[in-house]
Amino acid sequence: MTNNTFTFELTRDGDELYINCDRRGLTSFALIIMKLLASDKSLPNDVSLSTEAWGGYELSQDAQLVDGVLLNRVVIRLMKG
Repeated sequence: MTNNTFTFELTRDGDELYINCDRRGLTSFALIIMKLLASDKSLPNDVSLSTEAWGGYELSQDAQLVDGVLLNRVVIRLMKG
C-alpha cells in the first residue's frame, strides 16, 4: 500500500494528463526516473507503475481530479536515441 500521493489522471475528454503528487510522491517519481536512467539494460527499457488494485504499490488509488479518470497502470519507456 502506498503511503504517498502519486497519481496519473486523464481529464474526461482525454485531452489532458495530470500528474498529482505530494512531496513524497514526487520524490518517489524522481527516484524511479533516475533508476531508469541509470539502468544498463539493453534499450528499450521500461518501468511499470501500478495501483494496489492492479497489483502494484507505486501509484496511489485515490483520485485527485473531481471529474477525471484515474490510470491504474503507467509504463515509462526509455527508448534509443
